[in-house]
Amino acid sequence: MKKGPTIYPHSPDVTQNYSYMPYFKSLFASQSELGKPVTVGKTYTNAFFDDLAPVHYFFTYIAGFLSGGWYGGKGTQLNAQQKRPYKIYADKNGCCSFKNNPAAKIPSGYYRYIVSPKGGLYIFGADPSLFHNSIRGSQPVQCAGSLYIDSGFITRIDNSSGHYRPSRSQFMRTLGGLYAARFVDDGTKVFTLNANSFFPIRHNHEGAIDELITSGVIQIPQPWQATHAIHNKMKQRL
Repeated sequence: MKKGPTIYPHSPDVTQNYSYMPYFKSLFASQSELGKPVTVGKTYTNAFFDDLAPVHYFFTYIAGFLSGGWYGGKGTQLNAQQKRPYKIYADKNGCCSFKNNPAAKIPSGYYRYIVSPKGGLYIFGADPSLFHNSIRGSQPVQCAGSLYIDSGFITRIDNSSGHYRPSRSQFMRTLGGLYAARFVDDGTKVFTLNANSFFPIRHNHEGAIDELITSGVIQIPQPWQATHAIHNKMKQRL
């Protein structure tokens, strides 16, 4: 008999601090670490503030410098307002559109993506000035990688980001949140990259979302309503 999804209670933790190379954060991070404080009383489907993926200093700066921008690099660093056009929204059927232009369908094709701590999904195409670390101004993310959109629906997703190198566990947790937020569905194909190797190039096909939910690899977080306590803790970190 098919096993149902594992749904777990979720209370975000905002006490974890993230390590950066000396001066790296002050030089390149143009946004607050966890984003603006949550709105008290608002329900968040997929917000996570602990075990985030910070920028990988070598691939974000050293490798880009040594290769003349061919492999890695700092890229354009966006502020909170500049990143808004890249944020997407999923309707009740899971069809995605850019949040600032919901009437326009996203063209089919491959995109790079990041998921912010509060659960926002941002995508961008082949812009040579933008890297994964560009969208959040080199601040930590839940996950980053590539995805494929077909007629507005995300049909394939992976964790292939040299700038953030998210782990498999970070990726699977993010997928549970994206599923709860309707960005991915049962049929979305999942691939992982081995982030333990220095140059991770092999994609491993993990299966479809429904298979990973059934096996318990992906678990679904319960929606969380923002509290005054979390809002105040985030405000102190600005």
